[in-house]
Amino acid sequence: MILLMLSITAGRAQVFIVKGKVTMPDSLNIMFGNGVNKIDTLIASNGYFELKGNLTHPDLYTIVFQDKHQLRNYLKKDIFIESGEITVDCDFRKRLLTVNLQNNNTNQAYLEYRTRL
Repeated sequence: MILLMLSITAGRAQVFIVKGKVTMPDSLNIMFGNGVNKIDTLIASNGYFELKGNLTHPDLYTIVFQDKHQLRNYLKKDIFIESGEITVDCDFRKRLLTVNLQNNNTNQAYLEYRTRL
């Protein structure tokens, strides 16, 4: 019975929300992908953007902020996404990109792994 319940809950889609604030919104592409496929290209409205999606399990994604006029000028961060809300703050002029993942144990384990590696 326990295995049946675990398999049912494991197969359910988990909702995630990425919300963010960015400087230079008119000249930036904001791309979100999983390393193989580009999932979405976001548009900032008055410096803010939002993306909602579903996952069946935590997965590694990349968020990229790229200058439309100088494609080699970009900031990117790899993060493990799982259900919940993620906030992103990008100050492109100062080259700062911070991501806050609340209660995200998978990303914390990933960061510890990268530090040790």
